[in-house]
Amino acid sequence: MTFTPAITGTGVFTPELSISNAELVVAFNAYADRFNAENADAIAAGEVEAKAHSSEEFILKASGIERRYVMDKDGILDPAVMHPLLRQRSDDEPSIMAEMGVDAANKALAAAGKTAADVGAVICAASNLERAYPAVAIEIQQLLGVQGFAFDMNVACSSATFGIQAAADMVRSGSIKSAVPPAAPRFFPSTSATTSVTCAVRVLQVWQTGAICSSCKTGAKCSRKCCPWSAATSPDTWVTKA
Repeated sequence: MTFTPAITGTGVFTPELSISNAELVVAFNAYADRFNAENADAIAAGEVEAKAHSSEEFILKASGIERRYVMDKDGILDPAVMHPLLRQRSDDEPSIMAEMGVDAANKALAAAGKTAADVGAVICAASNLERAYPAVAIEIQQLLGVQGFAFDMNVACSSATFGIQAAADMVRSGSIKSAVPPAAPRFFPSTSATTSVTCAVRVLQVWQTGAICSSCKTGAKCSRKCCPWSAATSPDTWVTKA
């Protein structure tokens, strides 16, 4: 018996909040002025380099991005903070990554016409996981009500494609019939908007989470071609072409 994997459903979580280049530039330039004023003596002595202003044109040219989706605007746009401010959740509450993954996974399952009972594996493939242990995928598995197994996968920027490949290989081998590999990047632990380069490149804050439902087709070759996941391109981050 031949098992051929195919992407049968897709889903994307996109935060309600977003920040334009104009908003980001206003916040960064205010931060730069604040920094330069606080370090005026050191800057005059040549001990500290003054921070130059950024611009909408620079950010667009350096990153190609005009607006980024975020989970928190207040902290990022506060010149005294310049990073997201998120409430510490209790142990009884779902993590942010899990909520993102569950939202995208449920959309993917609905698009595929499947339920959690059909899923054999959950793979949380992300470049920056919320914690090392326990696996975020297990939390997503529990919230979805999946009875199979779950594990995290971190292969830097290739995490999503490796997650898809791992799911496809398991379907192909016959070990599972269906898998949900949500890619839920969580960038803020290593991200702040405190330099012009950071303002343009690193603080993209694209909190879009993609998930697919990978299922098997028996005795047939899959003719579908899949576009690698890229959260910075558009809300339609998962694309399947017939």
